[in-house]
Amino acid sequence: MGKQDEAADALERTLAIVLQVRKRGTSPTARLRAERLLARVLDGYGDRASASRAHERALEIATSHRQMLGPMVRRAVGRALTYKDITAARAALQKGIKGKIETEDLVHGALCLMLLERELGEAPDGKVDRILLDAVDGDEWTSQLARWARGMLNDEQLRATASKYSERIEAEFYISMRAQGSGQAAATEGLKRVAATPLIDLVEVRIARDRLAPKLQTKIPAKYRLP
Repeated sequence: MGKQDEAADALERTLAIVLQVRKRGTSPTARLRAERLLARVLDGYGDRASASRAHERALEIATSHRQMLGPMVRRAVGRALTYKDITAARAALQKGIKGKIETEDLVHGALCLMLLERELGEAPDGKVDRILLDAVDGDEWTSQLARWARGMLNDEQLRATASKYSERIEAEFYISMRAQGSGQAAATEGLKRVAATPLIDLVEVRIARDRLAPKLQTKIPAKYRLP
């Protein structure tokens, strides 16, 4: 059995488990997690439309529970950056603004939208500037990221302000993504370094891994009925 076949078998087993978990989930946390996991599996199959619907359901669940909304917005905008879906990125970030999520989540979401707008050559719709301007004052890491995005810090200055390992990984990700969006081939090496780190819970690490991962050539088995 080749690597593609092994990956396809593993993906199908995961799909079966996630669909069962989704049926049993009753609490908002369980339902949100099931939809989020389902979206990742469907993205693995390349079924972007079904994965997007799962993400939209997860966002709707999170909208009624503020403590879940911030992280979910970051994941949704991150996924939109991965698959270059600017409409989904803007819609998710708007939900975060309306839901008054934490500044940290807003800034990370705004950075992903900024990168996507640049990559696609889309004119900014104003969300990014509003969020970043509100966040530039302060000494915390979020403010450093906002200042970098606004051109108040250069790449090396941002790296110098990153005191934690997770912050250094985030800095490498955003610097590499912006460079890649400008057509700098060397930026891919930066993304590879991010993808190789063990901090798999970081949205930035997940984006790097997903963007660099080889595409799986397989279809969802017909016996599965998707929501």
